[in-house]
Amino acid sequence: MGYCSKCHERWPGTARAHFTGCHKTFRSAGGFDKHRKDFACLDPANIGMEMDEKGSWLTPMPEDVKRRLGCPQNTPPEVEGSAKFKPKSRGGRGTHA
Repeated sequence: MGYCSKCHERWPGTARAHFTGCHKTFRSAGGFDKHRKDFACLDPANIGMEMDEKGSWLTPMPEDVKRRLGCPQNTPPEVEGSAKFKPKSRGGRGTHA
């Protein structure tokens, strides 16, 4: 678990990126990079990012990708690789023996 001694924020795992300049936590290093411009921090909400259930900022999945994965409308899907991620069933593809 990560911890910032200045703002006392805690975040799960080691894959998150917490910036000690603005004390925002991002789900990935890519999200951290997205919020920086010309050595300044941008407000994640103003650049289209959303906060997840654990308080980390992320870039939402594009709507066309959500539709392909079969995600419910207006519901952000879990990130692939997490325990809650459920890919859309691709019926008709049986296993080959």
